[in-house]
Amino acid sequence: MAIVFDGKKVAQEREKKLAVAATDFKKTRGFAPRLVSILFGGNPASVKYLAIKKAVGERVGIEVEVIKLTELTKLAELIEAKNKDPEVQGIMIQ
Repeated sequence: MAIVFDGKKVAQEREKKLAVAATDFKKTRGFAPRLVSILFGGNPASVKYLAIKKAVGERVGIEVEVIKLTELTKLAELIEAKNKDPEVQGIMIQ
């Protein structure tokens, strides 16, 4: 017997849970959770992936800041600065 996996349904259920968690976070902390996504280079697949992550974040109440970098030397400085920011809950490098 085959099991049918409905990916869209699972994604919608997870988004609902994430939206509740983001709302609770905002109520307790006074600001929305924020993800900083650092895009290094211009790989079209990475650009698309980040656009999707940003759209999902906006739907569930998470601020997504996308930073485009072209110089590797500035990456460490940027990570260090964002790591110290108490309003940043995650950093993703693409």
